[in-house]
Amino acid sequence: MILTPNYKVNYMKTVLKNELKPIYYDFKIKHPHEFSYYQIKWFDERIDTLTKSEVIDLYKSFLMFKKGQIADWHIIGKVECLYDTDGWFRKRLIITK
Repeated sequence: MILTPNYKVNYMKTVLKNELKPIYYDFKIKHPHEFSYYQIKWFDERIDTLTKSEVIDLYKSFLMFKKGQIADWHIIGKVECLYDTDGWFRKRLIITK
């Protein structure tokens, strides 16, 4: 996937004290509806070792899961939809491995 200046993708990791250690990623996306068609990539390594590009792929996989297009999903997650004050669309993906 090629990121153009139209995209701002930021992510933030927050590690909690429990053993599952959920990782929180914040995505700021100018054109969220362009994330429609993509290849699914699976990850066996720990979430916090992924590159930013791999995190974006994982995020898109999760969106496809939310649409019911993936039957077998090995990561528990939640998406919160937010709008920033500057008008940018943001989704927060909470991943627990």
